[in-house]
Amino acid sequence: MLDLRKLLLRTVGRIFPSDYFARRFPVSVKGVLLIDHHVVLIRNERNEWDLPGGKLKRKEELAECLRREIKEELAIDVEVQNLLNTTTVKVMNIVSVLVVIYHCQTTASLEQLQQGQENFGIGLFTIDEVSKVDLPKTYQIAIAKSFATIFDKE
Repeated sequence: MLDLRKLLLRTVGRIFPSDYFARRFPVSVKGVLLIDHHVVLIRNERNEWDLPGGKLKRKEELAECLRREIKEELAIDVEVQNLLNTTTVKVMNIVSVLVVIYHCQTTASLEQLQQGQENFGIGLFTIDEVSKVDLPKTYQIAIAKSFATIFDKE
């Protein structure tokens, strides 16, 4: 006897892909941005330090989202480089968010950074200071990878 799940997949699954019924997560695209040996962090609405970036819009490419969000939050242009990490973060123990973290490069200087309407402060941290900031471990690992990528070449 065919079980109900297989029956649904063989019938409804030909009209709607099974992914259509999967649980959905918000997707946040974040960037590790290094300027003058400092990583740029922003204060979010929960008064936490965070990587710059934000929510992916429908039909938006990941890199496009990150460039848009950093432009809105810091008023600078970036070039999205390599993928550093992906993780899920539980925000306020309520919402699970899929976070995609990229290394970014910019020609902007520290003086060009401007606080946008979506953040509540800009912080600049050395690699040693980052370990003392309350950030998810996966963010700290991504930041360390970025520092190694850039500064091991010098």
